[in-house]
Amino acid sequence: MLDLNSRFRLIITTFFFFSTFYFNSLAQSRCTRGCNLALGSYYVQSGDQLDQISLRFNTNSNNILKYNPSIPNQDSVQSGQRINVPFSCDCINGDFLGHVFTYNIGSEDTYDKVAQEDYANLTTADWVQRFNSYGPNRIPDTGTLNVTVNCSCGDSLISKDYGLFVTYPLRPEDTLDSVSSVTNLSSDLIRSYNPDANFTLGSGLLYIPGRGCNLALGSYYLQSGDELLPISQRFHTTINDILKYNPSIRSQDSVQSFTRINIPFSCGCIIGEFLGHTFDYDVDPQDTYITVAQHKYANLTTGDWIHRFNTYDANRIPDTGRLNVTVNCSCGDSSVSKDYGLFVTYPLRPEDSLDSVASAANISSDLVRRYNPGVNFGSGSGLVYIPGRGLSGGAIGGIVVGIVAVVLLLAGCYYFGFYKKRKAEASSALLKNAQVQLMPDQVRNGSLVRGSESSGAPTGASPGLTGITVDKSVEFSYEELSTATDEFSLANKIGQGGFGAVYYAELRGEVRLIGYCVEGSLFLVYEYIENGNLSQHLHGSGRDPLPWSTRVQIALDSARGLEYIHEHTVPVYIHRDIKSANILIDKNYHGKVADFGLTKLTEVGSNSLPTRLVGTFGYMPPEYAQYGDVSPKVDVYAFGVVLYELISAKEAIVKANGSVAESKGLVAMFEEVLSQPDPKDELIKMIDPRLGDNYPLDSVRKMAQLAKACTHENPQLRPSMRSIVVALMTLSSSTEDWDVGSFYDNQNLVSLMSGR
Repeated sequence: MLDLNSRFRLIITTFFFFSTFYFNSLAQSRCTRGCNLALGSYYVQSGDQLDQISLRFNTNSNNILKYNPSIPNQDSVQSGQRINVPFSCDCINGDFLGHVFTYNIGSEDTYDKVAQEDYANLTTADWVQRFNSYGPNRIPDTGTLNVTVNCSCGDSLISKDYGLFVTYPLRPEDTLDSVSSVTNLSSDLIRSYNPDANFTLGSGLLYIPGRGCNLALGSYYLQSGDELLPISQRFHTTINDILKYNPSIRSQDSVQSFTRINIPFSCGCIIGEFLGHTFDYDVDPQDTYITVAQHKYANLTTGDWIHRFNTYDANRIPDTGRLNVTVNCSCGDSSVSKDYGLFVTYPLRPEDSLDSVASAANISSDLVRRYNPGVNFGSGSGLVYIPGRGLSGGAIGGIVVGIVAVVLLLAGCYYFGFYKKRKAEASSALLKNAQVQLMPDQVRNGSLVRGSESSGAPTGASPGLTGITVDKSVEFSYEELSTATDEFSLANKIGQGGFGAVYYAELRGEVRLIGYCVEGSLFLVYEYIENGNLSQHLHGSGRDPLPWSTRVQIALDSARGLEYIHEHTVPVYIHRDIKSANILIDKNYHGKVADFGLTKLTEVGSNSLPTRLVGTFGYMPPEYAQYGDVSPKVDVYAFGVVLYELISAKEAIVKANGSVAESKGLVAMFEEVLSQPDPKDELIKMIDPRLGDNYPLDSVRKMAQLAKACTHENPQLRPSMRSIVVALMTLSSSTEDWDVGSFYDNQNLVSLMSGR
């Protein structure tokens, strides 16, 4: 088992980019968008339990059971059978359709074991390794892996009748005919969706179209006092699942009374008569069939319809017990249109009309009427079925932060740990070139030495320097730092952050190591970064322009650091001041995220929390600037702005003719470009002119699309840092190929390697 320190060393040595390969056997052709839902056909092995499987796929047992109607409960899953596991199918960096799961590493895990046993051959060892930086023999005993499973959203050239697809790993006993028989589909249809599959191999992936529809939405009208948690419990779902289908709702606390929200549920054929879903409802005292239908299920059903599926007399419902509540749904009508697969069960209200419903759904009145031919839209009650449009279960992407982030967070941990311990005896070397950061008045995570002229005088010096090893922090005395910085002179002051000053210091020794001082104020000490920050390279004068491949690498370095503080620390850290000026560039032109003076800690799984407004304008997302809501998606938004800066070398806020009154945000400028049907020409105009023609346009376009996803107005639709890292790793691989081509004289080879 690796301890924290050895694991940390491993992170440092493996954070740099590694070679990747494209696995055509797994990845489908290039994509432009994903789809809300796909299913993985998981082969249950001896000892498998549904709760363990659900954890690996970042879902829950109830959600899996929705897509396996033949399994009554989680204890009845049998080995040797296949079960459907739901997940969103995302377009990853425009290259392939898939989903990246977070897998918690166990002792003695290998890439082969994870792919074959834990994910039942829904992926391969090579495919898992591609999206992780650990060598095959250097996977730690603790930590997480990115596990990518491919999926399909269908092919409209083959058929428009199918919108839900199953990723289906072949087994040795499988043949084309047996798969056809199990799925109740023709062999020709399966072959047409999998033209290159070899059904005699007994391995590999198929994409199987699913029959019927497995997802519908209920349009729930919120009454005064309604909250998402009890609503989600009534519909056997989660708050996060509801938010996925309501992009205008930022968090569970921002729902408003007298508005509609979409509730997802599976739509099945009930007793061979109609499409619907039956929910289990726990009875409250004084409940009646009518009050349950009207108030608990917002008229998505009726009292008579509930009564039909329950044995209680209307006047003899017990105060405790359970009711079957059946909500109807639709899977569409191919005779009307084959372009819609997701439908909303929509209870009419007195103020509704055909035109208002069509307007709210952004579809034509004629289409609404054709799907609901017998409905009286003037009655103010009853159900209609509305084809869903533009309802996304999430976005893809990923983004950045470097090794310094990890080092600084550990330095903060060392402060709390070592300060309470007996100081070790002095021994070997000290840092030679260092930056010192003073954190005045209270302990804060930081990235450089911050000083405060108003901080109190030291109460005394440490009795000598603490002995150091590679694994430990060095404790410096205030006197030593004062001497090393020439008494914190202005000549040694190299920066000023929101919570303190930054000084240059030279300390004895050769070993570069984190250190600290806790006399009166907290100082953090670490290596001096020779090449300044990203803002200076992009916006300053007198520096050579950063090559495109270097810009992509800096983005990837930064994303990895942000991913670490968002997903691998407890509690979770939110930087809150990501910007180009806070990304440092080392001598090898790798990016390192710095300045953690505004870092916010939050509990794992928290959606958001209110806080006072800090940070830098131009990098703040709407929910933070307007309401002070803080979540990891605040950093994702700011990172998207940094990506736009890497492309354009423009400031986050661009001033026209030097006038503040005519300033415009970089996000708005790029959105105008990317919203055009063909943004190519306008995008070229946005690219840093100092690059000349030395960039692959496709790579720039992909980074711009990633930045757009990161800066989505709805934080729920922004990608996670994990997804951003995966996207940038793929982008970095293709960019490296392009740069290799620039060393060849043969222009045909250059064109081939650049993908142009």
